Amino acid sequence: MTEVEAAQEQETEQKGGFGSLGSIIWLLVLTWAAGIASRPLNDNSFLTHLATGRLILEEGRVPSRDPYTFTALGEPWTVQSWLASVAYAGFERLGGAVGLRLLIILVYLLAAALLWRLTRPAGSLLVRVALIAGALFVATGLWTERPYMVGVIGVALVLLALDGEFPWWGLLPLMWVWGNSHGSFVFAIVLVALVVLGGALDRGRRWRAVPEDERRVALAVVAGTVLAAAGPLGLRVLTFPFTAADRSDIFQEVIEWQAPTFRSTSELSFLLFALVAVLALARWAREWCLILPAVAFLGASLYSQRNIVLATVVLVAAFAKVVPGVGTLRGDDRPGLGRPMGVLIGVLFVLVSANTLLTPPNAVEDYAARPVAWLRSAGLDDVRVATDVPEGNFLQALDGATGEVFIDDRFDMMPPDVFDDYLTLLRSGPRWEDVLDEHDIDVVVWRRSLPTSSLLATSADWRVGFSDATWMVAVRR
Repeated sequence: MTEVEAAQEQETEQKGGFGSLGSIIWLLVLTWAAGIASRPLNDNSFLTHLATGRLILEEGRVPSRDPYTFTALGEPWTVQSWLASVAYAGFERLGGAVGLRLLIILVYLLAAALLWRLTRPAGSLLVRVALIAGALFVATGLWTERPYMVGVIGVALVLLALDGEFPWWGLLPLMWVWGNSHGSFVFAIVLVALVVLGGALDRGRRWRAVPEDERRVALAVVAGTVLAAAGPLGLRVLTFPFTAADRSDIFQEVIEWQAPTFRSTSELSFLLFALVAVLALARWAREWCLILPAVAFLGASLYSQRNIVLATVVLVAAFAKVVPGVGTLRGDDRPGLGRPMGVLIGVLFVLVSANTLLTPPNAVEDYAARPVAWLRSAGLDDVRVATDVPEGNFLQALDGATGEVFIDDRFDMMPPDVFDDYLTLLRSGPRWEDVLDEHDIDVVVWRRSLPTSSLLATSADWRVGFSDATWMVAVRR
């Protein structure tokens, strides 16, 4: 062996593996994701998903009628996310609070690892770090424990399958799980269609020349979507996202369905990330198969806040394929202190994960926990109570399917007149007293910052039974 060959072999041995720069950054990414998972599991929609999962496990069936509210009790109800609900309740049954935390941290770790994998085409480590950091800044404020995280994982795996980095047949079970967990499964079909269309444009509209890998992915996504109907909901699992779209007038009243205001740190991070991605695509992208999905998902994110997390995944993948390399650092480079650094960050990851698992899951002070405790101490927990939407979700997780909740955030399942009545109370409309009378409301738990609280406090028909800096409980005289 010549000296040159020996040097090359030594250089090869010093690249890649544990202790490489890529493995160190990967551990940091997982640590960041574990930190995000340590936040309270108190998303109001998650509370209803958890309550529904408990109900499914107890009864052995997916409910088809509203079991929670007295305003819509018995109304038809499609539980699109039944599988996610079962997962929540199943992990809770197995491990209590730790079980819930374990499920959430596993989902976040998988999503973060896939994001890091999508940056691989960039090659340059500096570019990859910038991409993953931008994506995780967005994720820090927008990832929650809700079922749409299945969509984040699903979009990433479809993109990897299109690149040959994930087996096409793996999309069959993926689409079944996705279709029975969240309505965003429709985005998989849109994404593949845009990639195929863009590829055809790149080839001069030669549709018959669609690569075999793309054809297999497209067929797997379609077949897996159809397969999703083989479940307790049947065809409703496929049609529900489209029937729900008919209630667009109601969704415009929901913050997450509205256009982003770019006031939060995460939305501002996404705005900056999107601007840089658009500039990169405009400067270096020459392929429609990258441009069309990026533009479409960016447009969807500007239309509705809830689409930002999916758009981030698509933009990461497109950005990584067009931006030129910066610097000479590569993921398989291994510095002299690589192994000690890897061990140190690995220990940090374990500590952060352990802290996340042992952190109590819920912080419900914002969901009328104090007023509800007062109601029960005063013996008023068996009367009809009107609350705001998040408090309705909280009561469902607290009490289960009692049929005693005024309203929750399943607006697309509510009769239109019930939603209109809720808006009347929320906005202190002229019929607010009529609404309370028509629904036989005995107690109102309302935020003091909302104008209806002032009307109740000054009404001769109501008295204030409980009040603090945040809440007021008004009892009918």
